[in-house]
Amino acid sequence: MITEAIVFSLPFFIIFLWIAHDKITYLALKNCDIKELKLRINTEKQLPKFHSHISFNPEYKLKFPEITNIPLVPERYLHLLPDSYSLKNYLKNHMSGLMSIYSYEPDMGVDDDLILSKFQSFTAGSHGWRHVRFGFIKDIVRLGIAHKMSEHYFNEAIQLKRKRNLYWSTRVLGRALHYIEDIGQPFHAKIISPEILLKHISPVKIGYHIANLHVNFEAIIGFLLWRDKKTFVNILSRKDLLKGRNTESIALRLRKLNMRYFTSLVNLLEKLIPQDFLSTHKLTVLDTNTIETLLKDIRTKRLLEITRQLLFNVGTAIRSTVRNYITY
Repeated sequence: MITEAIVFSLPFFIIFLWIAHDKITYLALKNCDIKELKLRINTEKQLPKFHSHISFNPEYKLKFPEITNIPLVPERYLHLLPDSYSLKNYLKNHMSGLMSIYSYEPDMGVDDDLILSKFQSFTAGSHGWRHVRFGFIKDIVRLGIAHKMSEHYFNEAIQLKRKRNLYWSTRVLGRALHYIEDIGQPFHAKIISPEILLKHISPVKIGYHIANLHVNFEAIIGFLLWRDKKTFVNILSRKDLLKGRNTESIALRLRKLNMRYFTSLVNLLEKLIPQDFLSTHKLTVLDTNTIETLLKDIRTKRLLEITRQLLFNVGTAIRSTVRNYITY
């Protein structure tokens, strides 16, 4: 209880995403035996009328920014891309390609100033509130609505599908997949461990310590996927499904499956990532040489096992959601 009380007093201000959303979506659907995913879709510029709302400010207008920056990689991670990296497969207007591109980061810069909850300061504001489902006090108290965002956009996609607007239906479904992928990231389900709290007095240092664990776990995953490491590509590209009565239940089940690895994940990253990258007042991303050295460390074996299981679970949730959309 003391630990939880300290957490609630933290000005926790940094939230991050899976940095390879587009790659994760693409691989999860790559071997999916759904013929509709190969359909070519004509682009439609006009934004359609949407069916429902989810706790937006009265003055907020739903926005769908065009994604034109290829590759879809935040600047801090660009150094991890191999020279040969290409997104040419995404650029085809296939259904799976559109979903991959628009699962990347749907709310970047368009929902930072909403008033959604009096507790949103614990999730770095309204943007974080929509992308996480944090659990505190043994998961009795939960903050964030990522699961509801996935359900919301799935329902919007279905409404557009009924109107035969396949282009916008597919783009909106990509948004739903983004939130499902987010809720499957353990750092979007929990944020703290007692061990980290005991290392620092300053809440700011605790915040950066957690953030650097998070961004560097993302860096490792991005490195593995962008460089097409076979084991991780294959585990995402399987055909297994995750059962759920609707999109929200799939998202919550994925969260439950993956958050149980949080403590082990934090403890492993604490041992493996050089402390110079953790105990700073800035975000510090591992370089490729350090990641390659880390991956050769015998202690990394368990970290990679957990990463494979996390990605496998995320892949099952993506395919189940897309299959439900196709068969709806």
